[in-house]
Amino acid sequence: MEKYNNSEKTPKKIGKNTSDSIPFYTYSIDSARFEIDSHLFKSISFPSNFIVIDSDTGVEIDTYSKNLVPITFNGNKFNTGIIRKELPNKTTIEKVAIYVSSKVCGKNYFNGLGIDDLKSIINHLSILNYIEFDNIDIILNNIYLKDLDMKMDMSFHRDKINFVKDWIRWIRKELFNNDLHFCNVFDNKRVGFGLSTYTRPTATPVHPFTKFYDKSIEILSTKNSLLYSILSDSIKEQLNRLFVLRFEFTLKNKKDFDKHFLSNKLIDILEVNQDTWKIVGERIMKLNFEPVIRKTPEVGILSPIEKVMVLQMHELYNKGIGIGINGIKGMFVRHEQSRMERSRMNKLFEKLIPYALFENEDDIRIKTLRDAYLSFTEYNELFKLNRYF
Repeated sequence: MEKYNNSEKTPKKIGKNTSDSIPFYTYSIDSARFEIDSHLFKSISFPSNFIVIDSDTGVEIDTYSKNLVPITFNGNKFNTGIIRKELPNKTTIEKVAIYVSSKVCGKNYFNGLGIDDLKSIINHLSILNYIEFDNIDIILNNIYLKDLDMKMDMSFHRDKINFVKDWIRWIRKELFNNDLHFCNVFDNKRVGFGLSTYTRPTATPVHPFTKFYDKSIEILSTKNSLLYSILSDSIKEQLNRLFVLRFEFTLKNKKDFDKHFLSNKLIDILEVNQDTWKIVGERIMKLNFEPVIRKTPEVGILSPIEKVMVLQMHELYNKGIGIGINGIKGMFVRHEQSRMERSRMNKLFEKLIPYALFENEDDIRIKTLRDAYLSFTEYNELFKLNRYF
């Protein structure tokens, strides 16, 4: 598998946008668990025991212990504290963990979390006397990520809402490549409508958590009235005029980062450009929604992998890049293959290419493949999947 090249095309990085409007089709950090090795701090003194006091009488009601401390910052809360892990050799490692979402960014919420936000948060913890350090740059340069939620917002005219709903139901029914109970569609007044795959706790590198949902209705809801009140007038106008659909995916741990050739270090993640994030987003989508045609009795002569190959051939043939049928054949039947492998691939190519060209229009199997291809490309065009995911 080829690694991504971060030096080409789009130089724009995440967490850098300070525009006064929603940065559509741009990936940024929505939330994460930020971890810092405890030895980088001079002192750490998070409380672990708490007292519940009646606000009217001042009487102590209860006491309790917890590992994480809730912190109010910019009108929103995040959690922080010490996490400890025992290694197989019985050594214990200790880290400061900060669980925070982009809602602490206030008016810059839609731009996602960046290095300046983490700097402000760490300085805030220092002011509260929870942590002490000599050089904040050393801290910022050694922040590692877990449970990283990346987000990207798309905009549509309001008259496209029903089409988007149809698309969400369609990708669940036609493209989701696991049992359907792992892929949930929701539609209600409280959270709007959307789709989610798996859950964050149970997701794996090959079955990632992904989510599409109505961001407009969420921000306009009563529970987010404070956040809405501090957004710029231009963003408020966009939220009321447009339908904003958010796409999110989660990179849980280092295995997820490694799978997509990414570092799990914050300063490295912030340097990843948008072209690379679009490739990662597309790969994440394909892990859950690879466009596989469902097997039917009419097209049972082709295996699932053969159907995918047919659509790949058709896509290449119709791109208009002049490679022709022989060029496509050269991609499947290569000189470096053994004689037996070339013979097998040549027979397979000759079997599949008529389907890819959609010849013999009366063949019900070809009609089924063609219709499925046209449906998929219609939705692809609307959502610009090849450009933005």
